[in-house]
Amino acid sequence: MESKFLRATTKNGVVTKNDNIQADGHSEIFLKNLGDTPAQINDNIPLDPGDDFAFSFEKGIVIDEPLSIRFLNSGSIKKVLWIKTYFK
Repeated sequence: MESKFLRATTKNGVVTKNDNIQADGHSEIFLKNLGDTPAQINDNIPLDPGDDFAFSFEKGIVIDEPLSIRFLNSGSIKKVLWIKTYFK
């Protein structure tokens, strides 16, 4: 009998400088700006201090392009948390 529950695992990290988050088979990614410096995702989605953003898809759909995180120069703490979800 097949389980009705999805199985998933996660990875997390923190971006502290302009960088890319690599696509590695994840189906979801959650981002939260923990610093005081505004950031941008893929150079067009704003991520202000305290704000969060998520890309979320169903099991079987994976994100296949890296995400760029770029910080603007108006703050002193550059810190964006990311959490990736991988469905099994």
